[in-house]
Amino acid sequence: MSLGGSSPPPPDNTAQLKYAEISKQMYNDFKARYQPIVSNLISTVSDPNTIRNEAQQAGNLSGAGFDASMRATRMKLGDYGPVTADQNTYLTRIASLGHARAVASSENRARITGRDRQVQMLGSLAALGRGVQNNAVAGFSKGAGMENQRNRINQNLHTRAQQSDMQFVGQMAGLAVMGAIAA
Repeated sequence: MSLGGSSPPPPDNTAQLKYAEISKQMYNDFKARYQPIVSNLISTVSDPNTIRNEAQQAGNLSGAGFDASMRATRMKLGDYGPVTADQNTYLTRIASLGHARAVASSENRARITGRDRQVQMLGSLAALGRGVQNNAVAGFSKGAGMENQRNRINQNLHTRAQQSDMQFVGQMAGLAVMGAIAA
């Protein structure tokens, strides 16, 4: 045993080296598996045409549904006899207003939902970019659940609005038929 002449034992960096190796593996795994997905999601989410296209599609579908309902209503009115020119003008105006309202409502809902989804996803992607992989995946699951719930609520609201529109048109058509019968 010598005093002061020997050097201290080398530090044990095994745990630090292992942690560094695992961190590198995780980063390489992230780059290989998730970075392409993240890049694709960011470009999709950031594209302003995405929301515009979704809103246009929602408006088209809503308008087509409303038009089909109006055709059915007009066919049903035919069972009560011919519709006068004044009744037809009135029904056309009511249908045009209802159609415009249904399309605008659907497009607005699609825009709001799209923007909410963009903010949610960009927030989740920001967490992924900072390397918080576990929290980001949990954020995606939570975001997907919230989005699913929001989509169901929006669908219910849309269905109720369409039912209300059709009820209104039906009432107006009934009044028009009653007016025709009374005349």
